[in-house]
Amino acid sequence: MNYPLRTALWLLYALVLAGVPVTAMLALFQPLPGPERAAEIIVIREWRFIGGGANLTVTLHGIPMYGISTDEHVIIRVSPGDHVVGVMPRGLGMNEATLSVRAEARQRYYFRVETGSMFSPSPLLLPAATSVGEALIAKTREVK
Repeated sequence: MNYPLRTALWLLYALVLAGVPVTAMLALFQPLPGPERAAEIIVIREWRFIGGGANLTVTLHGIPMYGISTDEHVIIRVSPGDHVVGVMPRGLGMNEATLSVRAEARQRYYFRVETGSMFSPSPLLLPAATSVGEALIAKTREVK
């Protein structure tokens, strides 16, 4: 058996054991279209004093993709279609904030992360207008 196939099978096996939904697993193995067909989901976390020390993880279909800190943003290239983007604090007992996106080819979708307060410790994920999103990514560092 060749190594790439063996690696893919082990990854699939680990995801099944972890209880990852089948739709999320299929999204992982879906080939990305070329740049002319891909959409971009951009998650931005600007600096905030309240909740600024929290470690957050950006997810796509419930699968952890990137760690994100203050003054950072991530760009996730996806195929056109329905996607679920989320952000969750690292650690047990915390809720994940998610939003669904119907991505279209060559479009960008911006989301801002709002960290919680003492009344709402879980983060919020909010859509942002294109002009706001562009201004925020100009002020933040991209996580790769």
